[in-house]
Amino acid sequence: MDLVVCYELKSEFADVVSRIDNLHEAFRETQEKSEANTTLVQNMLAKLENRISSQEPLSPPPLPPAPTPNSYASRTRVQIPAIHNKVMARTNERQKQVLFTKAQGMTSQGLDNQDPQVIVTKANLALTAMKATHDDIPKNIQFMSAKTLAKGDILFDMDSPESAE
Repeated sequence: MDLVVCYELKSEFADVVSRIDNLHEAFRETQEKSEANTTLVQNMLAKLENRISSQEPLSPPPLPPAPTPNSYASRTRVQIPAIHNKVMARTNERQKQVLFTKAQGMTSQGLDNQDPQVIVTKANLALTAMKATHDDIPKNIQFMSAKTLAKGDILFDMDSPESAE
């Protein structure tokens, strides 16, 4: 029995020695790679120092322009072109509009001679009826005004851009 135990110990010892040898070899390879990398970095630094020293000294950056007052008062005095305000207002209006076009071949929509307020009232009644049967229509949509165009189309103004969508 002592011989079997001795053989097992010898086998395990040989395995440990083999692992230590493998670790030693891996450590030696890592050390060689580290030394090679250190040499490469040192060479790159030397090249960089040579390049920097061979260049002409940099001139100082140009001075920034004289500061202009950037206060609230100076900002409010800036004149925005009047056309800008008109364009922005018109864009906001158009985002709230919906155009109902007359179907081809249809002589009228039955609303040609109606007052714009009557058209808006009828449109809101139709919308209320649609809301009762369709769950996908937002509850706060409302027609605000209407205009009958020359071709018989009707241009509605909604209460918000979201309603128009």
